[in-house]
Amino acid sequence: MSPAVHDKLDATINDLKGKPDTVNKRLRYKLDSSAVAASADGAAAIAGKIADGVACKNPHRLFRPSKTHEKQHKAHGLDMWYECESEGGAATVAALEKMSALTAHDDTLGAAVSAAEAELKISLFAAASNDPMLDSQHHYDVANLFGAWNHTTGSPDVVVQVLDTGIDTNHPDLQQNIWQNPGEICGNGVDDDGNGYVDDCNGYNHADDTGNDLLGGHWHGSHCGGTIAADTNNGIGVAGVAGGNGSPDSGARLMISLGFGDSNTGGFAEALIYGADNGAQISSNSWGYTSPDVYEQAVLDA
Repeated sequence: MSPAVHDKLDATINDLKGKPDTVNKRLRYKLDSSAVAASADGAAAIAGKIADGVACKNPHRLFRPSKTHEKQHKAHGLDMWYECESEGGAATVAALEKMSALTAHDDTLGAAVSAAEAELKISLFAAASNDPMLDSQHHYDVANLFGAWNHTTGSPDVVVQVLDTGIDTNHPDLQQNIWQNPGEICGNGVDDDGNGYVDDCNGYNHADDTGNDLLGGHWHGSHCGGTIAADTNNGIGVAGVAGGNGSPDSGARLMISLGFGDSNTGGFAEALIYGADNGAQISSNSWGYTSPDVYEQAVLDA
């Protein structure tokens, strides 16, 4: 690790010491590809030794291996990102301090770390009005959406990833515009398309690591999905910005990605890569960090 990166890590640690309640359980670190190439050990072995050195458990790749997209992930260095598990809060900050001490030495392990950070807590942004009728969606008029609809009301060729809580795929105003993964057979317990995810027919619950629970425990994702692509001109509920013209399959498609699951919050970095890998042109992210000017490099890399 370069002195500049080491100094930045120490500054981050000092900042987090004053607000440990913003820190989650995972510690993330990126390996230096040149150091890995020069070592007799592979990346996974080096990552394991680093985790042992900072008393962090279960080291594994942050962006999971993918038969379909591995070449592209490696081209962007995503295969060099690892994470391990601490206890959260002050314990994770303490593990980050050990990481800083490790990187202060120009030995094999210290030189192998090019970046390190704690996973930060993330919260939902407050939702806008959830009134059920179009004439109460006043922000549409402000945005001149009705003028935009003279040009287009949406297209099924556009896939929008909603990285949020889940989406109610049975909602009468949403079910026509849910994205379908063409390479996956639903419910067979197999990664049919080789993208690293099992049963991701309509998206994936990255928080709870499952493709079979895409609803989650909150309505926020359904609200955001409705703003994007609730069926328009169908005589039901609200109108989506790109919900189509009322004819079948005319609206944008909603890819469901959960960062806020039933029992866990997380997976945001990997979720963004999932969306890009699987055809989403746009990602909707109505969430943010709990402290001003604080962010995660792994999420920015994604």
